[in-house]
Amino acid sequence: MSMAMQNRKSEPQFLCAYVYTYFCAYIGRLICEGVTDINSPVQVGGPQSRAERFFVLGARGFTLIELLVALAIAAILSLVVVPSYQAYVQQSYRVTAQTDLTACAQSLRGRAGSARSYLNFADTNEDGLGDASVGPIARDVCQPVSHVQGNYQLSINGTSSEFALTATSVNDSLSAGALGLSSSGAKFWDENADGVVGVDENDWIVADES
Repeated sequence: MSMAMQNRKSEPQFLCAYVYTYFCAYIGRLICEGVTDINSPVQVGGPQSRAERFFVLGARGFTLIELLVALAIAAILSLVVVPSYQAYVQQSYRVTAQTDLTACAQSLRGRAGSARSYLNFADTNEDGLGDASVGPIARDVCQPVSHVQGNYQLSINGTSSEFALTATSVNDSLSAGALGLSSSGAKFWDENADGVVGVDENDWIVADES
């Protein structure tokens, strides 16, 4: 999916987050000042400092109904904004994992050389070097951003002629299914995170458009 499409899709979610943040800040400001209209005019010749304005205008504070209405609006906005923001965050992490898989695959092809052998690119003793053919991918092959972020771990299952890369979620809050990429270019995304790649989960297009 193009960067332009990603930007268009994220605009409503950022707009919701902006509106919610602005609303909460505005309500907090009203509560701190104790007035319902912070732009109420000050009497000519009256006190001009912020502290003095508080005592002049603070005589009329929130009514119970006004406060309940404000809290109700904040609750409604939370129900709309929070899920949208969480979905956006999960999608951005998933796209990062996809980018990591592609970059690691390219690095593997370069490291394999003319022999096209994908053995011993897994790191099982965490020293950063390949010492096995199945396991977490070695840091000297590639350094996935999603792993540094603590969201996905990339592993490899390599043979003398082909490989399969898998990005598995290590962030419990994501509830994300695994992503995969093979040496032949085949992709998968376990969208429902049930541990089984279904017939409709054999591409990243669904992941990009979610």
